[in-house]
Amino acid sequence: MAAQRLAHALALPGVTLALPFPRQVGSGTNKETIIVKLARTDLNVGFGFGIGTLEDGGQVITKVSDERETEDLIRVADEIVSLNGAPATSLKHDDLIAAIVGATEIEMAIVRDVVKGQTIKPEHGAHVDGTTDESSA
Repeated sequence: MAAQRLAHALALPGVTLALPFPRQVGSGTNKETIIVKLARTDLNVGFGFGIGTLEDGGQVITKVSDERETEDLIRVADEIVSLNGAPATSLKHDDLIAAIVGATEIEMAIVRDVVKGQTIKPEHGAHVDGTTDESSA
């Protein structure tokens, strides 16, 4: 199911991805989980990314500011699986956003696809289609 969410999230305009779903043994597609720590000094300044909800309730990063993109810590289509050690899957979109915007430091576990040892990096300005409840964080 997570593979289907990522395949849907990676449907970028002008980019065709041929990823085998469901995953086949030996396909070269794996998942990578990364712990990302972000900080800000002012609650009135965002963390520099947007979050949307997929049809199955998964929370994905839908946009990344130029500053965050330069850091290359988070990417469009990364799925947020935990926030500050708590499973993000148990949070509704509004609750996840509230927890992020009310903090000056966050730690997220994110999952992204790796194809043949290379992480997939969407092009600058990419956007995830098919999300609802999109909010900036």
